[in-house]
Amino acid sequence: MGNHNQALEKALARSLKSYRGQPTLRQLEGSYIAHMLSAHDGNITRTAAALGLDRRTLQRKLARAASGVA
Repeated sequence: MGNHNQALEKALARSLKSYRGQPTLRQLEGSYIAHMLSAHDGNITRTAAALGLDRRTLQRKLARAASGVA
């Protein structure tokens, strides 16, 4: 699962580099989630708790970000 989390984290970081001008709220959210995932060593359960989200909600956000769905 660790490699999967790292891949998601990298995908989020790449998506932020692609915007021009002001980032969107979704891009800022993705950047913050990537930061928090890194701070919690890729642990989704601890990251979700720190963000005040349910683990499944965080997983859905990560899946959407990785697939590029708006």
